[in-house]
Amino acid sequence: MSRRDTRHVKLERKARKAAKKNRRQSQRQRQWMPSSALLSGLEEAEELLDEGNLQDAVEVLEELRRRYPRRVEVLQLLRETYFRQHDMWSYQVVCQQTLDLCGDGDVDNELWLTLGAAALTNGQMMTALRAFDHCLAHLPESEPAAGVRATRVELDAFLHSESAKLGVSDAEGFELFTLHDAVNLHLHQGDYEKVCETAERLLVRWPTFAPALNNRCEALFRLGRIERAIADARRVLDFDAENFHALANLTRFLVLFGRSEEAAEFAGRLQAVDSDDTDLFAKRAEALSFLGNWTGVLETFDQAQRHGDVSDGLLCHLAGVAAANVGQADVACKHWKRAIKLRSAGSWAQENLDDLKLPIGKQNGPWAFPIEYWIPEAVIGRLVVDLERSGPQAKDAAVRRRVRAFFETHPYLGRLVPQLLEFGDSAAREFVVRIASQAGLPSIYAAVRKFALGRRGSDQLRLQAAIMLEQAGELPPGEMRMWQDGEPRDLLLAAYEITPEPTDPLPKDVEQLADRARAALQDRDGPLAESLLAEALRLHPHHPGLAYNRAMAVAIQGREEEALTLVREVHARHPDYLFARVKLAEDAVNSRDFDAAKSLLDPLMSRRRFHYSEFGAFCNAQISLLSAQGKTEATRSWLDIWRRIQPDDPRLEMWERRAGKRGLFASLFRRD
Repeated sequence: MSRRDTRHVKLERKARKAAKKNRRQSQRQRQWMPSSALLSGLEEAEELLDEGNLQDAVEVLEELRRRYPRRVEVLQLLRETYFRQHDMWSYQVVCQQTLDLCGDGDVDNELWLTLGAAALTNGQMMTALRAFDHCLAHLPESEPAAGVRATRVELDAFLHSESAKLGVSDAEGFELFTLHDAVNLHLHQGDYEKVCETAERLLVRWPTFAPALNNRCEALFRLGRIERAIADARRVLDFDAENFHALANLTRFLVLFGRSEEAAEFAGRLQAVDSDDTDLFAKRAEALSFLGNWTGVLETFDQAQRHGDVSDGLLCHLAGVAAANVGQADVACKHWKRAIKLRSAGSWAQENLDDLKLPIGKQNGPWAFPIEYWIPEAVIGRLVVDLERSGPQAKDAAVRRRVRAFFETHPYLGRLVPQLLEFGDSAAREFVVRIASQAGLPSIYAAVRKFALGRRGSDQLRLQAAIMLEQAGELPPGEMRMWQDGEPRDLLLAAYEITPEPTDPLPKDVEQLADRARAALQDRDGPLAESLLAEALRLHPHHPGLAYNRAMAVAIQGREEEALTLVREVHARHPDYLFARVKLAEDAVNSRDFDAAKSLLDPLMSRRRFHYSEFGAFCNAQISLLSAQGKTEATRSWLDIWRRIQPDDPRLEMWERRAGKRGLFASLFRRD
């Protein structure tokens, strides 16, 4: 090959390398050019931030982080949002993710400083120490270096002191605290499996390090492994009998496991603990709140005040709940407002304040903890998955079997029902009522009955629970004394199915005669109606509807005694035929024989399925009786149910004029 050819080959090789390099650079540029979806998402998040909608901004940005995990601009905006939310745990995580993504050479040293400050705020001492070490190594002469150096000296001294207390070398202590930081971070991020894994690594080497066991307790509970959580709490108390974190955790878990008496014993030990740790009062109030010991919670708050330490938002929130439960609404509001300012538990306090502003019939009542603090989200998730396996078309029996099987697998849930209804938030109470209606579990009916007839929870949810119990045979049908709008009232428990299907169909030839007879009755043509019905009865002599309509044809001709005798005959032969029973009840009302009328109508109260015309006749008779007895509230209840189901019935207008303004059920059954 000539020298010229060799040179040509070399040039071609260089050209190919240059082209390949250009392609790579172009690909990298395209990769880092923001897409329209990314730009749109960032703009939306910035608008939300400008409007102060921080939580909505977080949701938008977290979705962007999921879709674009390597976009620094997403992390920068997310960092700002978490900082404005005062969510320093999430802020720390995003700081670390940004540093991991950018590397040392591509990031401002200030980010290391903010990571250290966030970690220090969160009690992540080793993380803070390492972040400050990085700052000092890269910018030792910078303006903030003096302050960082002083903080670093204090941190180092603290960690050496803690290592000495634990009886380990400095190197071991630093390794232990590094793992402890990781456990705490995973716990606050909700990664409970990682909490357990990291805590196990720590405990293998330092088996009596109580904070790791206490944190694993919480993670195990969140994963639905309550028995193991109880075991970890007992393990701490075996070597540290006054560890108030373990005592509080064990009290809570025993309550949730349905062992309230045993829980109260550990709560007593917790109340006797004396410690300078500022977390003591909040943990004590937490444990007592699960027991419903509101006096104890208020005493704990007073003790914290005497110590000059009421800076914990959770403690203030729980004091608010306790005050509300003992009838001190003004004091409760003051505590909740302070909790909102202190931010921790602020959202719970705000929800309680908002609830207190509602009309009394719509209030849920004070609550200390949301449902996931009573039932682990993992457990609820397993129930949802189990029900989804049944499919949307599953029959009631199939759903009932699955729910019952779930309660058999998690027996503590049944024992927890009274506490959920007494102390839970609206979601907890709705969960119980829904499960009770789906599962048909007699073991929880007593607690649901107490709730339905009590004052806690909204009027509508308690009425729903009462109707469910009536359908299950746990409450008698008819009127029930219940709390509504803050007062005891007699309310009707009823849930009816209304159908257009005829209850007793006729053969085609007889149906034609019956239709002509009904038209004649509407035209008040008694003789024609009577003639047609007599012919129909010859063809179908045992049909109660034909016989009853014949009596009505006789009545409109002025032969009322004869008509009433015919109605009695129909009722005697066909006691389940509604129209004859209702007609006799109305006659008894007119005669002021209310007991007879009630005895005729009461058997219909347990009936669940009505034809439209039957339901109107039944409502009319009930209202006639109740109105004659002077039972105004019950009359209005029946009117509102009738209006809900048959709003166009012309008889309603007459009764409404007599009854006056609409009653309670007008709002409960309003169509939105």
